[in-house]
Amino acid sequence: MLGHHIGAVDMAEIQLKYGTDKEMRQLAQDIIDAQQSEIEQMQTWLASHPDATEATPDTKAMQQAYAHGMDAMHGEMMAGIADPKPDMAFARGMLPHHKGAVDMAKVELKYGKDPEMLQLAQAVIDAQQSEIEQMQNWIAKNGG
Repeated sequence: MLGHHIGAVDMAEIQLKYGTDKEMRQLAQDIIDAQQSEIEQMQTWLASHPDATEATPDTKAMQQAYAHGMDAMHGEMMAGIADPKPDMAFARGMLPHHKGAVDMAKVELKYGKDPEMLQLAQAVIDAQQSEIEQMQNWIAKNGG
């Protein structure tokens, strides 16, 4: 999720540079603000939680669940960002990116054990679900 959030911030910064739609620019800024703090939280958590030395019985299933979600997201995201209009490219690229984050958070809720990370996963779902709906509505309203 750390790399995923860093990617979302990068996409949002590109939107602020090239986009002109007020709603999408505000969404980009909201994404930066929210995900920067989550990035810091994950970096702090990772610094104090070294990798496990041995796999658990559900490690392979967890890894497969993450891989499946990422594979599905990347194709849709690449198609979205190919739109020639910057605001539409942002919305169409960020939409599957957010759906991928929700999928990753659900994997954490299923397999995770750490209370802080479980709470973060639920917060990601809650925040990004409303942004997903916002982007879907914006895309529909703007002919995407």
